[in-house]
Amino acid sequence: MGMPGGGLTDKPKVIEHLFASRYDATTKVISASVVDSDDLVKAIDYCNAHVGTALSTKNPANFLKDYLRSPNRNDAWPASLKTAGFTARQKYRKRRAFAFVQYSGNEPFPDPFVLKQDAVEHTIETVSLPSDARALGRNDEAWLIQVCVNQRVIQTHFGLYSSLDVVDIFHLQNSVKATPEIDALFLMTYRENKQIKKALALQLFLPASSESMGNHDSDIVDADGVG
Repeated sequence: MGMPGGGLTDKPKVIEHLFASRYDATTKVISASVVDSDDLVKAIDYCNAHVGTALSTKNPANFLKDYLRSPNRNDAWPASLKTAGFTARQKYRKRRAFAFVQYSGNEPFPDPFVLKQDAVEHTIETVSLPSDARALGRNDEAWLIQVCVNQRVIQTHFGLYSSLDVVDIFHLQNSVKATPEIDALFLMTYRENKQIKKALALQLFLPASSESMGNHDSDIVDADGVG
């Protein structure tokens, strides 16, 4: 079964093995872009036996997710995939693990949440948070969401800095059990072309090394017509 560990050392070897078995360097065509759990387990077993890796096969669904949490994920990405211009994206359901996809930028895993040098700094007050609560503050998703909700951080962003014409935005729920799990869910009402629309604003916090500049993800999903 292999042993856990070796994320940035061993996982790129497994990824490169899978890619080499599917990619034709002459035609630059990949025969199957999606890697399912069975294929991934077979590749891990092969690399453990023949390449010297020591990876576990117990949780293939988190194989790529755990790798992406590292701030060194771009440096550790196999050179052969960089040369071919391929990165990977997490896939969910139907026993899918991840998929090889092409990229055109400078890095296989760019961080869209790194602040620009000219980004506007906005001061958020914390005196309304009890001092006892502040003393218990942690660098995890539960605490960060609590601060975002109590200090109206999301509402402040959309009210002052977003190009959307937001009417209101309301916090619905934390820890929505889905795939992937949604750490916070907000319902937004906004105007577009003189029409009132609704959207779900999703917030996902990805615990990562403190060296990583990007430890969260977010998305806005049009909720019109949703029953």
